[in-house]
Amino acid sequence: MRILLVDDDDDVRAAMGRVLADAGHDVTQADNGREAVSMAVTMKFDLGIVDIFMPTMDGLETIRHFHGHLPLLRILAISGSRRRRGATAPRFLNAAIAFGAASTLAKPFSSSELLCAVHSIDRLVAAANAISAGVVRCGDPFPKAAHDERLENRSRFERTATGEIARRHLSCKGAP
Repeated sequence: MRILLVDDDDDVRAAMGRVLADAGHDVTQADNGREAVSMAVTMKFDLGIVDIFMPTMDGLETIRHFHGHLPLLRILAISGSRRRRGATAPRFLNAAIAFGAASTLAKPFSSSELLCAVHSIDRLVAAANAISAGVVRCGDPFPKAAHDERLENRSRFERTATGEIARRHLSCKGAP
């Protein structure tokens, strides 16, 4: 999987980059949202891992940009417990979901938690592809209304319907 890793903390970014590369992912790193947006214009990524609190262009603005301009790019939002304007990181992680992130991780997290989250999103992409191909590999029958909605707006469908499938059916059990 081609991953764009966006975090302003050099040490955190380097550690996550090593873990992801060791797991076989192709990782490109950016230290702020503006740099990430520039990279995403010229390169194709399957997943963006985006920190919320960054200078220049914060994570929420970056996620909103990706969601609007690259709707098939899956986003994993990450953040520490820092406070900003009276709100804690979990509130900002919830906002990241509202802005289009597929999943979130609160710092600090372990290497296995990071890989589990990436694996889950990878499975989400596989589920979306199976649905697009007409082969549903999930436990429940897929509702026709949701399938018709997908035909109207694939990006919105993949973010809503497959997100629901992921919450119900895709867990990290057995993740590397």
